[in-house]
Amino acid sequence: MAKLVLGIYDVFVVNASFFLALVVRFYMNGQFSELGIPYISAFFRYSPYYTICALIIFSLFQMYNMVWRVAGINDLKRILAANVCTFLVQVIGSRLFVRRMPTTYYVIGAMIQLFLICLIRFIPRLLFYEGWQERKKDAIPAMIIGIGPDAAILQDKVRRDVTGKEKIVCLLDYSTKKDSKRLFNGVPIIYGIGNMAEAIKRYGIGRVFIADRSLTGTIRRDIASICSTNGVELKNFIIGMADDEETREWMKRYEEENGEEASFF
Repeated sequence: MAKLVLGIYDVFVVNASFFLALVVRFYMNGQFSELGIPYISAFFRYSPYYTICALIIFSLFQMYNMVWRVAGINDLKRILAANVCTFLVQVIGSRLFVRRMPTTYYVIGAMIQLFLICLIRFIPRLLFYEGWQERKKDAIPAMIIGIGPDAAILQDKVRRDVTGKEKIVCLLDYSTKKDSKRLFNGVPIIYGIGNMAEAIKRYGIGRVFIADRSLTGTIRRDIASICSTNGVELKNFIIGMADDEETREWMKRYEEENGEEASFF
């Protein structure tokens, strides 16, 4: 049912977008210019074919199989790619089978279409995010050690866990001392172990997650010492499967260096 509703919406959008583009182009002095009438006729002649092509393209890019409540960058990339293809179909098809339309028609129509296509698909994500923010107001501020793939996965898991007790408020890049004020998926990055204690106080950190396999035993002990001094709970997590050879080797090395078992998230 949801796919059908989305398909009907797309039919409306791909037609309304370019029709509005013609209105924007030829609506002058409170009335539609006679110069635009031939283009209106051409628009309606080509519209059925463009609609069918657009729906096929959207289907090929799996735009009706995405879980929009958790839509992300990869979904946005597919939407952009699909709209580029429909734009080419509009430009080439209209020129070959009806007539050349004004340049502003193509540009404005494509922009409106992209905006409306993205809007309906990302509204569920925005509503879900706002709801998550509301539920996470009383969550424990948490820090992730590391800014690699494991940190990204852990951050996403914590973010999506609406029943969880943590909220990631910053990440620590222990390997450098630079301070470029960069963000990691919208969360500030703290640079250098030396700034960890100050960040704990600034953000009111109550829990620290280690999500970086490259940390040496010495650095881990330094982190543990800082957490202990500031009364912060420290958790060691790795992302992976126990039957993965690389993960098993890391677990063995970690246990030898730290005298404790690593945990899976």
